[in-house]
Amino acid sequence: MGIFRRQPRGRHAAAEATGAEVGSDMSVDSDVLADSALSADSAAGSEPTLAELPPEAALRPSGLTPDAVVATFAADAQRFVATFPYAASPVPEGGLDFTRASLVHIEALLGALHLAGRPLPERLHQSVAVYLFETARREFGGRYLRFEAPDPIILLVGEPRAHVGICAMSRVASRVERGPDESIVHFYASISPLIAEGAEITLR
Repeated sequence: MGIFRRQPRGRHAAAEATGAEVGSDMSVDSDVLADSALSADSAAGSEPTLAELPPEAALRPSGLTPDAVVATFAADAQRFVATFPYAASPVPEGGLDFTRASLVHIEALLGALHLAGRPLPERLHQSVAVYLFETARREFGGRYLRFEAPDPIILLVGEPRAHVGICAMSRVASRVERGPDESIVHFYASISPLIAEGAEITLR
């Protein structure tokens, strides 16, 4: 199976949805956000490409089995939704429901941080990445794999016909650092067409 190619940064040609930059400032107390199973420190050394990883190589953070990883991430994402400080953000209460449409609110949250020129708090970074992962897993299925920094964890979807690797950590960070050209909505909208065409690609 071939080596995955890197997806160029910026808007994906296949994306149809749009996300608007939010102009209002915001304040997020990251201390109320749930701890995540993700940690950039867990990536060490080089890893095989996704296409070379067999099912038994699925990520096992802290020695967890693949099923336990899914359960842990699902619980982390639910905790993020339950404890998110909605009143201090552009995200409406009830707006985070793990649907494709809910990513408009994630886009607004990250866009507000970008416009305010604020760094992305690590705990918020991890929690939003887990939410993005779980939204994709609920729609497309897939399995979590160990990958490489800055994406120690990746969600592989589309098997067996396609191999689309979703790098949530780096994309969330890029949205805050670089602005709307790194739209989460556009990023997510590109996944389904890539699966349909049987692509082998790593999305960052």
